[in-house]
Amino acid sequence: MPAVTIKRVRVTAWACECARCGHAWKSLEAEAPTRCPRCKTRGFSAAPRWRRPDRTSRALAKKNK
Repeated sequence: MPAVTIKRVRVTAWACECARCGHAWKSLEAEAPTRCPRCKTRGFSAAPRWRRPDRTSRALAKKNK
């Protein structure tokens, strides 16, 4: 039976989360990713420039008072 050689390789992965759409993913590339694969925005790690208005029932109840 031939000898089996096992190599250990260190793999670095980027754990990313888009600040705009909330998508979370892992990237195995050597460099940090430049855009979110879901919403295709380039500034995924920056804070969003705008926010959608809150449409929850609590916010609507306050508005209708």
